[in-house]
Amino acid sequence: RSFVRSRNHKYTGVLVDGIGTTNLNVIGAEMAAQSTARYIEEKFDWIMTEDPAAIASDYLKSIHNELLEQAILYNKPIQEFASTIMAICVDESKNRYCALHLGDGIIMYKRDNGQIRVMSFPEVGFYSVRTTLTTTKGADSRLSIKRGSAECIDQIALMTDGIYRISPSAQTFEKVF
Repeated sequence: RSFVRSRNHKYTGVLVDGIGTTNLNVIGAEMAAQSTARYIEEKFDWIMTEDPAAIASDYLKSIHNELLEQAILYNKPIQEFASTIMAICVDESKNRYCALHLGDGIIMYKRDNGQIRVMSFPEVGFYSVRTTLTTTKGADSRLSIKRGSAECIDQIALMTDGIYRISPSAQTFEKVF
């Protein structure tokens, strides 16, 4: 699931990849995408200055609580609603960005000089079949939090493992931009 929006000088993009073992992961992924977009927009200033451990704990607690509500509603284990998450929010008025990344996706950007860079690498590497999900115990210690100036960033891409595993090469990434 993906979620993109622009409001109040903030541009937000979220990509959530459900685990694929049941059709309930679609419900979990949709909820996680919307919840993550709301979280990163509303807490942007706090994310920019807070300790990463506090951010990870707060964010994953909020996601876990929403997933738990779905698990109770459907009378299913919470793990059936699990996903990986990549999210970016750029505040144009402050020329700053923050990103949250859990799991095996990749966040890349293209600088205004044409250089393509990785903002956040896959948590377990390009070819691993195991990754950290929203329901994984200890996920807060694996959440990657990136933040900084958006001054030289021209474009940003969020990619699931399905894209970069096909051909993890510079040519593949150049085609994205």
